[in-house]
Amino acid sequence: MTTLPLTLAMIAASSSATNASTSDLNQDGIVNTTDLLAVLAEINTTCRSESCATDLTGDARTTWMDLLFVMDNWGTVPPRSADDDEGHVDGPVLLDAVYYDQYSSSNWRRQLAEQLDQGEHTRSWCTTNDIKVEPIVYGGGVDQDHDGSYSDEDREVFKQWMDENVPADYTGPVCLDMEGQWWSLLSTPSQTVMDHAIDVGGLDRQPCATENLHLRGWLDREDPAMPTENWLRVYGADAPEVMAICDEVERGRDLLHERLPYPRGVVAHAARFELARTVEDVLARRTRALLLDARAASEAADEAATLLAAELGRDEAWAAEQAADFRSLAAGYVLS
Repeated sequence: MTTLPLTLAMIAASSSATNASTSDLNQDGIVNTTDLLAVLAEINTTCRSESCATDLTGDARTTWMDLLFVMDNWGTVPPRSADDDEGHVDGPVLLDAVYYDQYSSSNWRRQLAEQLDQGEHTRSWCTTNDIKVEPIVYGGGVDQDHDGSYSDEDREVFKQWMDENVPADYTGPVCLDMEGQWWSLLSTPSQTVMDHAIDVGGLDRQPCATENLHLRGWLDREDPAMPTENWLRVYGADAPEVMAICDEVERGRDLLHERLPYPRGVVAHAARFELARTVEDVLARRTRALLLDARAASEAADEAATLLAAELGRDEAWAAEQAADFRSLAAGYVLS
């Protein structure tokens, strides 16, 4: 999902005046999907001459900042007079990122969102802050087939969806949750994004309260308390807590699989302290079992599902479904 810093940056950008005609790359009188895709196609590239059409900021590169310009000027390009310094006043027409889970096609994600009352909190926040929202979800992100790249077909499908769902006469910024390879393409440090939000929003600069804040479990790598086992080092100062749970769980120090380094107890720890709610969470995210050995992870799915079901109060049918779903996922990671 679109992270908060970029969302804030785009919302802040909506209050500033930017050059709409410059964002209209093909000069057809409207800033739309065609212009957005043109910038996206050149993202993170350097201009081959002194300037290029997709470099809207004049830094000789096409970056996430140029995407913000396009989004901030979405819609029909208004006639401008010499003294016209007014910017857009409409709020984002799409803000689907914060709604995503409650509209997900995945049962467990939707159920978790409903359990956390995610949508209601979001609607309340948007209402309080007078943010216009149309909770429209584009299934699959721009990378429709999830192959890690934006193909011409992906772009065409996305363009058709935009044309069908974003009002043709809309004038104002667009805030999109594009998923897929969005962040790896943009590669935007949060500090850079927030600097832009501060500048265009006219906000006061304040010292960062978290600049030197250590994450939970932080240990200096040379600290004598740092575990020696590679799989346990990632827990840092929380390693003793992990091993204590392994001691609580029946056969908790036994390996989930002989070719994986993870003991059975990490499943319980992931459920209790890392919000793991699926076998995929445990074997692909809280641990890296899927990437280390997809076959072994697939073979460990039944046991992981049984342990997770016990932690979450789920039945055998749920555990069986979870294991089957994970095996289906893991099949795509097995080298033939």
